[in-house]
Amino acid sequence: MKKMKFFAAFALLAASSAVVMAQDFLTSASTDNYIVGYGAFSMGKINPYIFQGGEDLTDMYMSEIINDRYMEPKGVALGALYGYNIGGKLPLFVEAGVEFGFLRVNDDFQHDSEKYIEQEKVNYISIPVNLTYHFGFNDITVAPVLGVNCKFLTKGQYTNRVDGDMMMVYFDFFDDKVMENYAGGETANRFTFGANLGLNVSYKNFVLGYKFQPDFTKMFEAEQEGDELSAKFNTQIITLGYKF
Repeated sequence: MKKMKFFAAFALLAASSAVVMAQDFLTSASTDNYIVGYGAFSMGKINPYIFQGGEDLTDMYMSEIINDRYMEPKGVALGALYGYNIGGKLPLFVEAGVEFGFLRVNDDFQHDSEKYIEQEKVNYISIPVNLTYHFGFNDITVAPVLGVNCKFLTKGQYTNRVDGDMMMVYFDFFDDKVMENYAGGETANRFTFGANLGLNVSYKNFVLGYKFQPDFTKMFEAEQEGDELSAKFNTQIITLGYKF
């Protein structure tokens, strides 16, 4: 009987401690407004691929190269966010900020005994607006992020040439003259709108995060010889920042 009382008391104490720890985890993070400055490694992808056919593209570019390699640039981003508390005594925040991304691919590869030199460039400015709640206690905080993202593409360019040959494929998605032969004169949309999904983990003032920015609107939409061509620009970003 004494053992049963002991185990019951121990279980009650453990349950009470767990409840207190859960309450601390949910409510003990700082409610102060903050600014986070960060640098990032970015991985962009235009998906599905824009150019899928047409008389101006050879079979080589249509299938074996473009569908496997085309428009997956990687690079860096720099940004800052301001977090404003809207939860009063709860660590619930609205974040807004700006991010500058610079994505590149410079690559050489072989195809049918010929050497190809490929280059891709995508630059963008994005304005995220997020809702985030900070869980944690002591020096560690976990913060899921849910929001929207307005992205302005300042550059979208692809070149591919054969080493030692004058042949070159060149796309500037925002140049009417360049695009005329490939998409009926239609250019890409510089402005896209999408989601911002992520998770940040903080230790003291240092913040490590991951976010995925899928676009809702299409970067490109056109019709070429009866084929509908469209694409969305999605980005994955790993961030390392400091909270002020």
